[in-house]
Amino acid sequence: MRTLVRRFLLTVVIAASTFFAAAATTRTREPKIYHYEPHIETLKGILRTRMYPGPPGYESVKKGDEVEHIWLVKLKNPITVTGAADPTSQNEKETGIKEIQLIVIDEKIEKKLRKLMGHNIRFTGILTHAITGHHHLPILMEVKGFKVEK
Repeated sequence: MRTLVRRFLLTVVIAASTFFAAAATTRTREPKIYHYEPHIETLKGILRTRMYPGPPGYESVKKGDEVEHIWLVKLKNPITVTGAADPTSQNEKETGIKEIQLIVIDEKIEKKLRKLMGHNIRFTGILTHAITGHHHLPILMEVKGFKVEK
């Protein structure tokens, strides 16, 4: 009888271990939380550019709109950017963000980034929500600095 009980307990332990191991590996990763200005945030991803239609209609280059090229960082995992406590703020909560439009004001930074297209880079800067037609992605980062990742 003791052998039967031991076998039963061993079976239960093995089944429970298998269940918990499977649950741990299939658990979905929660998006990392980031904050809008004035917080300084750091994001890592691949540097890319993309073309969008610009003025006057922001709808179609074929129909006469100017071409706008934007810098963006393609993130490895989606992120969430929290909304502002101030209800009059345009900084809304955004979830599942996989790309961030980069605003590069410093000419020295822009010159260096031109040579790093397709590289994995760690950007530091201030996040803001899109508010104009020139903002082609929901979240933007004003780049204050960067470092190429190995």
